[in-house]
Amino acid sequence: MLAISERLFLTLWVGGVWAIGFIAVPSLFHILVDDKQMAGMLAGQMFKAIFVVSLVCCLALFISQCSQAKQAVIKSWRAWLIMLSIVIVTVSFFYLQPSMAELKTIGLLEGSEQQQQFKLLHSISSSLYLVMALIGLSLVAFGIHAKNESSQ
Repeated sequence: MLAISERLFLTLWVGGVWAIGFIAVPSLFHILVDDKQMAGMLAGQMFKAIFVVSLVCCLALFISQCSQAKQAVIKSWRAWLIMLSIVIVTVSFFYLQPSMAELKTIGLLEGSEQQQQFKLLHSISSSLYLVMALIGLSLVAFGIHAKNESSQ
């Protein structure tokens, strides 16, 4: 039963990350080409939702790893990748997203310091999102547990 719930958490997390970040959001900006502000607002809401889902799923996966592996979790690259994803989601959700939203409310005039700061935060956020997506993909490809662990 534990293996099934782990697979469900992994599927929800990784599927959601890829569907939102690489299908839904690019589609929004393609469809709403004349209203980038609306596309950005909708994308921001989608990212908030997937960050909450990601945090819940990654925490559940990490707790499962710890409960099964005990001290061996320190040596598990899978557990470290899940922990890195938790850090990425936490930084993105609690720092980067609110900082970008605040800059947008101030206004992003072309060439302004706020616009430059927004571009930097957006670039960092996009890079971290890609890292998280690739971490998730590697866990899907290689499994949540090593082959010699019994719960796979």
